[in-house]
Amino acid sequence: MYRRALEVGPAALVPLAWAFTIGLHRGLFGSQSLRIAHGVMVVLLVAFAVLGRREMTGGVLAVWLWIILLGIPITAAGLIGAVYAPPLLALSLYGWMVLPALGLIYTGLQPDASIVLYGGGGALSLLGAGIYAAGVGPAALGLATVGVGQTVGIVRAAASS
Repeated sequence: MYRRALEVGPAALVPLAWAFTIGLHRGLFGSQSLRIAHGVMVVLLVAFAVLGRREMTGGVLAVWLWIILLGIPITAAGLIGAVYAPPLLALSLYGWMVLPALGLIYTGLQPDASIVLYGGGGALSLLGAGIYAAGVGPAALGLATVGVGQTVGIVRAAASS
């Protein structure tokens, strides 16, 4: 059962996380919700790393294991930032915009992978990060662009597993 959760769980969690982030930016959730979300994400990332490490030892999955492992301190930084140091919160946000984008682009460059879905999802995520960072339009536009790009890639990966 946990194997199937590892395969399809991210396809639900990624869009949920970006929808939550947009809600935070729009004032729908408060700082307590932000701290709880980061705490839950740290626990989930540790669980994914521990439970999935055997299946993620080679090839493109090894890259995704590293993204998860790097994501743990990045997410923990967001938790600390939500409580004590707001710059760490920004680091966490940008980290989660960029790390999966690079992983999607890498995945799209592999033989038998869809460069359009994976690489396009990664490029869309980087575009969203740029929109957000540049302040072009509302913050939600950049965040939604990141979310759509990452969701396309993760849903494709879950569908092919």
